[in-house]
Parts: sequence; C-alpha cells; structure tokens
Amino acid sequence: MRLLVSDGGLAPFGEDTLRALQEKHPSPSRPLSIPDGPDGGDNALTVSVEDVADAIGSFYNSSASGLDGLRPQHLKELISPSAGDNGFRLLESITCLCNFMLRGAVNPEVCPYIYGASLFALAKKDGGIRPIAVGNTFRRLVAKLGCRAVKDRMAALLRPHQLGFGTALGCEAAIHATRAFAMNVGNSGKVIVKLDVCNAFNSVERDTVLAQVKDLIPSVYPFVYQCYAKASKLFFDDSSIESQVGAQQGDPLGPLIFSLAIHKAVESLKSPLNIWYLDDGTIGGPQDVVARDIHRLFPALGEMGLKVNTAKCEIFPCGPEAMAGLATFKDLIPGLRVVTKDNFMLLGAPIFPDAVSAALREKKELLLRGHAELKRLSAHVALVLLRGSLSLPKLTYLIRTSPTWLFPQEVADIDEVLRCSLEDIINISLGEREWRQAGLPVRHGGLGVRRVQDIGVSAFLASANGSLELVTNIIFFEGDSFRIPFADEAQSAWNALCPNTTSPEKPQYQRNWDDLWAKSAVADLMELSSGADLARLRAALCPESGAWLHALPSPHVGTLLDDNTLRIGVALRLGCRMCEPHTCRCDKAGKTKEEQNVTTTVGVQIHKK
Repeated sequence: MRLLVSDGGLAPFGEDTLRALQEKHPSPSRPLSIPDGPDGGDNALTVSVEDVADAIGSFYNSSASGLDGLRPQHLKELISPSAGDNGFRLLESITCLCNFMLRGAVNPEVCPYIYGASLFALAKKDGGIRPIAVGNTFRRLVAKLGCRAVKDRMAALLRPHQLGFGTALGCEAAIHATRAFAMNVGNSGKVIVKLDVCNAFNSVERDTVLAQVKDLIPSVYPFVYQCYAKASKLFFDDSSIESQVGAQQGDPLGPLIFSLAIHKAVESLKSPLNIWYLDDGTIGGPQDVVARDIHRLFPALGEMGLKVNTAKCEIFPCGPEAMAGLATFKDLIPGLRVVTKDNFMLLGAPIFPDAVSAALREKKELLLRGHAELKRLSAHVALVLLRGSLSLPKLTYLIRTSPTWLFPQEVADIDEVLRCSLEDIINISLGEREWRQAGLPVRHGGLGVRRVQDIGVSAFLASANGSLELVTNIIFFEGDSFRIPFADEAQSAWNALCPNTTSPEKPQYQRNWDDLWAKSAVADLMELSSGADLARLRAALCPESGAWLHALPSPHVGTLLDDNTLRIGVALRLGCRMCEPHTCRCDKAGKTKEEQNVTTTVGVQIHKK
C-alpha cells in the first residue's frame, strides 16, 4: 500500500547521492571522551529461549536483511514448530549467541561489520535524501531483546516530557495536551515554540549516549558499547561510509539511547509545556520563561553535537497579548515562522478546528490517489487493501486526535471517495442502505470499509479517555475537573448517534465504543428490513459468514476470488441488485441480465447435447 500511494522512491545511485549520505553521517564535532568499557562483570542482561522466540516473532515478515543476507523471516521459518527438534536446537543456539553478544564478547575485529549495515537513500519531497540503514538481523534481534528488557522502566523515567519511547498513546497525548494549553483562556499572553533538530539521530555524539546508557541501563551497556564505542561500516552500493556519530537508523535501541542522550537537557527546561517526541520538541509558557529555556537549550544540544534547524522552527502566540514579544524570539531563532490557528500542526495533526478542514481535504486527495492505483489490481486484492490499509487505517490518527465530526461536508466527501472506490472494485452500485451495511465491521455483518461519519466520534472519545491521565501529567493539572478539549462535545455527538445507550465500561478502547454504535446501527437496519432481507442480515451476523472476508487473497493456496465471484459474494452479503433491466437499441424494454444469463446457459446446454 505504501508503494501504491507513495510519491517518493529510492534516490538514484551515484556520486551525488553518495555525497549526500556522507553529509548525513558526519565526523564527531569535537574530541570524544568515550567512557570506560564494561568491567566484564555478571550484570549483563541474560535472556531465555522464550524471550528470543518472542523477539524473533515480533519482526515484520517483509523485514529486509543486513550485510549477511539473512532475513528475520528465515529465522521464523527455521525455528517454527514444523522444524521439529532441529528448530528448537537452533533456537537454543541463537539464544546462546544473543547472550554472548549481550555480554559484549564479540571479537572487536568483526564488530565494524556485524554492527554495520546496508545503506539506502530515499528521495524526500523537498529534494533531499533520507538515509535508511538495515542492520544485521542478529544485531537487531539482540537490540530488540535489550529494548524489551528495559522498556517499562525507561519509559517511566522519560515521561512525561519524552513521549517517543515506550509510552502508549504518547503522540496523541502530546496533541491533546498542546491543544488544552493553547485553548486555555488564561494562557493568552503565552507562546508555544516548536523546535526541529537537524539530522538528530545521526548527529548525537556517542560519548554522551554511552555515558547515559552506562549510568541508567548498565545491563545493556556491554552490548551498546560494542555497537557504538568505535566506528562501524555502512555500505552503499560499492562504497562504504564510516558511521562515527549518532544512533544507527533502524537500530531498535536507537529511540531509547537518543532519548537518554537529551534527557538531562529536556528535564532542565522550566516551561510549563515541555513535550518531546524523540527529536521534535514543543515548549510553551510565559514568554520570558520560554526565551530563557531556548537560550539554555541550544548550547546544551550543541555540546551533544546537535543543531536546531531554525528555518523549520515555529511559534504560536496563544493570544493577542503575546504578539508584542515575537521580535525577541525571532532574534533567538533566525528564520522562525509564526503560525496561526489555520495552520498550527503538531506531529501531523491540527491543533485547532480551523485547520481540520484542510487536513481532511488532504486525506481525501490521498484516498483519491490510492483509488486510482487500486484499479490496477484484481478486485479481491483491491478490496483487502481498501479495507485493511487505505480507508480507516489512513484516517485513524487524524480522527482520534481531531474533532472531525464538526466538519460534516468534508467527512461526507471522504466517505463518498470510499464509496466510489468500493463500487469500482465490486462493480455494483450501492444504495444508501447497502452502503451503510458495508461500513459496518465484518463481525457485525458489514464489509469493514469503515465510514468516517460512523467512527470519528468513537475514535476521538477512545483517544481522549485513554490519554487523559498522561495529559494531566504533561500539563501538571491536579483535580478531577480537567477535560480534554472537545471531549464533552464528542460525548454529546455520540449520545445522539446511539440514543438510550450508556458509555462503555472501559472507554479507553475504541472497539468498545464502536461495538455499541454498530449494534445500534444493525438494529436500525433490521427495523427497516423484512422477509428475505431480514434473514440475510441475520445470516451476515453469524461469525462464520464473514470468514471469507478475512482470508488473504493468495492464488497459491486457492483463496484468490475472481472478480465476478467476489462481486456475487459481496452482493449476496449486502443485498445488492446484481442484474438490472436494460433498454434495447430499438427502445423496447429488454430482458434483465439475469434472464439473459439463464437463456444463454440453456442455449449452451442444448448446444452441448
């Protein structure tokens, strides 16, 4: 799906791309003071066979290989139950290897290669490149094991300021908290500043990283020391680049060790709004407090090798009173851009309703681009991608973080694109009743092509309830009176959609809200149906009736339906008209397509006889 809708691709192999990659992997900005190596004690992390099996299973099946050509999928198949005793013995050997690497016992001569990577360059929209390093599978496996072992403890240490590692709903909480701060009438004289760090992961100095890891997570220090104490090799085409600075792209431990590197600097800030999602910082408060924080932060980041990209930084004045102090910030941050309610975005989501309409229109364009590409595929494959990748999955983040139900026209336009896409795939015209059923989850008798008008309110309520505690910690609000902005309006909208229905017991889960709405929608459809239509709806509610919709379309195992079979299956489930009357060229009413099909079938049978 990413390939179908992407407007980027691989940068061309050549000298220009190689030079750009070399610039993305600089030399240290200062002489480094690498901490002493591990003492060889017994405090290194030790993992079990079960830990290793779980970590191998967590890799994506399509995950690429590193320099050795070994993919995670190879390991999955080699240790699967079908491999029998040999598979278990191999798993035990891999576990021994992982513990060997966690102790930092790899021969230093091979460390630059086993901890190196294959390097690729993706072309960015602005004409630059994005480096992608694919490390050795065993290195990534051990990093996963280390990350899992310390995840909960480190996430608790980093919260509530750093939300980019190990914090569920961290991104959504950042948006809700920033919106609450910006919309608070008591903050009209305050400002919010968004900071962008240049090439952050590839620029942070490794002595800072190693010192923090040694102090805070000594159990993984032997492994991290071997990975980062000396330069490793990155291979691009026939050339190699020395990786001397930063956390390697694609390293499962990368987000954690970067977050630890900047943790002291982030924690020292005094602004009441202090949110970081890895290298994206957002600070807000009284103008003098924010200005002092920026004045201290820039040199602190510089000591770590990090530099703020001032041309991409933004400031939002929370009210008219804050406009007078903008000159101070423009002196501190040359190239600083002032944003308004119409274009204030954080982590890809609009903060104010004024920007939601434009965000919805952008999503509509994305769906239209995907709609055009789906036509190139078989109907069954296209339906699976529409349901599982292109429709709701492309919209979930936006509808969970924004009050999209306040924009019925834009929402209706998106739903119409989804409807047209579905009609083109199944080659059937959908009436309002059929389209409403198609928008239900498969478990409730639908096709699972979810409509924004049906799911938007439920998604926002789940996000608001799930992130409430974290948001109150971010903005240091005490008491029970705090409410996520627009949560009350969302509750009222949901009550209108589901009258006489109480809220779910666990409101932090979107499925709980969705199931209550779906049951109400199914009841409405049944009330409008009778006879065969009512029997069809009841049959569609049986769990096994939708099993075919969950089967992946594979010609190799016989689960790929041809276009006409899929069309008939969908039509029978939704009660669509498969055959329409037509008018002949002589202006006389002709037979329906169904009658023509019967006549043709009889004629073929007679001909065969």
